[in-house]
Amino acid sequence: MISSQWDYATGSSTHLYKEIPLVGDGTSSYNVFQMTFAGEYYGGAALQWAVEIMDSSGNTRLYTTGAQYYDVNQMLVVGLPNVTPAQYSQHTDIVYRCHIWVKKKNGGNISRTDMYASNFTWYYNRSEQVEENTLPPEWLETTTYDIENPLSTVTTVIPSDYDITTQDVDPFLEIPEKITAAMQGCIFWLGRLLNLKYVSFLLCFVLVVGLVAWLIH
Repeated sequence: MISSQWDYATGSSTHLYKEIPLVGDGTSSYNVFQMTFAGEYYGGAALQWAVEIMDSSGNTRLYTTGAQYYDVNQMLVVGLPNVTPAQYSQHTDIVYRCHIWVKKKNGGNISRTDMYASNFTWYYNRSEQVEENTLPPEWLETTTYDIENPLSTVTTVIPSDYDITTQDVDPFLEIPEKITAAMQGCIFWLGRLLNLKYVSFLLCFVLVVGLVAWLIH
């Protein structure tokens, strides 16, 4: 935008105004998610901007910064609703209507002739619906393939002369002689130990004291 394209806001000498439409192709859907404004003023005066987004008819407000003004070059995240061609109303090429206000950060009077060239940028997603009357031929191809069964059956045949009897298994269940002798030795010496004087008393005393200590704990 050049300086001559700005207008003065109604009844104000401190704000400039500009309406900018987002023009589509009449068939696609659009969704604006960010926008930014960049501009400079004669003498280097700091500028701020505010924005209001309307639908294509200009009757429904979709987004506004309200009384909040932002520094130039600051990105705004807006998240406007997705607009489809059927929502374009009678304006089949306009998606949104954007109203921009610019003022000096110090609030002083502003002159459009002192505005350098500035720009307003939309960031949007564009979606186009492509209709296909017939299915692609590759979708209708029939392919056959024989798959080998990976689960093979295995049969184990036991010879008829192989007889499993109880006598064949019993020897494996008998306790070896050396283990039996060791167990008998342990029982003998344990009995001798318990027959010693005060041993049984000490064992009982330790068990009782341990039980009492556990209960107290």
